[in-house]
Amino acid sequence: MDINSKKIAKNTLYLYFRFLLILLVNLYSSRVVLEELGVSDFGLYTVIYSIIGFLSFLSGTLGGSTSRFLTYELGTGNLGKLKETYGTTWVAHILLSLIILLIAESVGLWYVMKVMVIPSDRYMLSLLIYQISILSTILSVLQIPFTSAIIAHEAMSAYALIGIFEAGAKLSVAFLLTVSFMDSKLFLYAILLLFVSVLVFVLYCFYSSKKFSEVSFRIIYDKNILKALLKFSGWGIMANLCNVISINGVVLLFNLFFSPIVVAAQTIANQVATGLSQLTYNVRSAVNPQIIKLYADKDYAKSQHLTIASAELLFDISIVVCFPCIVTMPFLLNIWLVNVPAYTVLFTQLLLFQSVIDTFNASYYTPMLAANKIAKNSLWGLFINLLQIVMVYIIFVLGGEAVWARILGIISVFFMSFIIKPYILIKDIEYSMKEITRSLLFCLRKISILSVPVGTLYVMIPQEDSFDSIMLFVLSFMAISIILFLMMPKSRRKYVLNMIRLRRNDANK
Repeated sequence: MDINSKKIAKNTLYLYFRFLLILLVNLYSSRVVLEELGVSDFGLYTVIYSIIGFLSFLSGTLGGSTSRFLTYELGTGNLGKLKETYGTTWVAHILLSLIILLIAESVGLWYVMKVMVIPSDRYMLSLLIYQISILSTILSVLQIPFTSAIIAHEAMSAYALIGIFEAGAKLSVAFLLTVSFMDSKLFLYAILLLFVSVLVFVLYCFYSSKKFSEVSFRIIYDKNILKALLKFSGWGIMANLCNVISINGVVLLFNLFFSPIVVAAQTIANQVATGLSQLTYNVRSAVNPQIIKLYADKDYAKSQHLTIASAELLFDISIVVCFPCIVTMPFLLNIWLVNVPAYTVLFTQLLLFQSVIDTFNASYYTPMLAANKIAKNSLWGLFINLLQIVMVYIIFVLGGEAVWARILGIISVFFMSFIIKPYILIKDIEYSMKEITRSLLFCLRKISILSVPVGTLYVMIPQEDSFDSIMLFVLSFMAISIILFLMMPKSRRKYVLNMIRLRRNDANK
């Protein structure tokens, strides 16, 4: 099996278009929602969804396993085994939804009622919104087999269109908040988002069941496949729990130690960082199926080459997107939001820098999925993230500032990206130590080199008005893009030019 660069480039363009529209819509929608709900209700909504978010690591775990198993069977070309695998994943997600419902209505409900800090006039409303969040989570769990089938088949055009529809629906929800005369806009917001989740679920079900022969609603499963899926997911639970701890755990600690303003600031920072990181996620979604299929086809050398090359390219894209935003963040947030809560600028800047480093953390996980060797990664990730949360808790108890949560987050991601995951790839999957070390050192050198022109521009342009900020953004973007392009290996420069040429040709059709 050969690396299909044209298909990767085409799928990347579909996902890039999806990312750009969704980012613009989400940024505008978030501004409207924050203005209409107010900082207090916005922070309350975030904390409630953070509680059910702790259970989302279960769906994320099984979702990653589903995607891996379907993609792997597509790589082997065994249609019968593919159908059995899909049927088994469908049954597994039904069982998982029941487990999430049980935990949410027991432990989760206890936390909302007894531990969570809620204004007295919002207590009953909070309980109602919590129930809505449970329904939304169950829908997202049952949707996973359908989206996994679409990604495994690399049908990114459909994935992009449905994603754009979802973003447009959420924009409509934000608009309805502005014209609503309801006393509780928070309840209206939650119920409308639930309705959007239902529509998106129906679209994914309809498309995948019509396009892919293995997709069906029949309750069939293979015991051996189910056993392998659950075993694989067992280690994946720890890996996804790490992400939940690092995001939702910090939000809950902020709720306990600080005002709703700090929670809102963290929420906004998460939205910006998540939105911008979707660009690299979309490129990775276009590449990952081929990495797994090459491994399933036992073409290990090409799978390794594609992993390292794509990780470097994603790192470059992340720098180009994030660094100009970091240096002009006060200006960007003032344009986006009517009132920028305290801490928001600093939290967002630190989270964007963390997302740049996190590129390797995410990229190096794919070959572990392909090789079914995620145990060490899961154990290390769980240890580091639990240690991070414990240290944050101690610092807060001792009266430390909220910003320490973000500093420790950067340190944790650096250890995972540059030390632990490369070691696992070398030790367990026989990746070349020379190639990985060269790649990581090269990327660290890029940051050092780029800090000179970006820092110089930041000092020379004081950002006293909007024109200065726009000029700084444009010049830093251009300088970073040119330097990174010149530093690229010749083969990667050719790949980037092919992507641009393909996009131009599609636009002219």
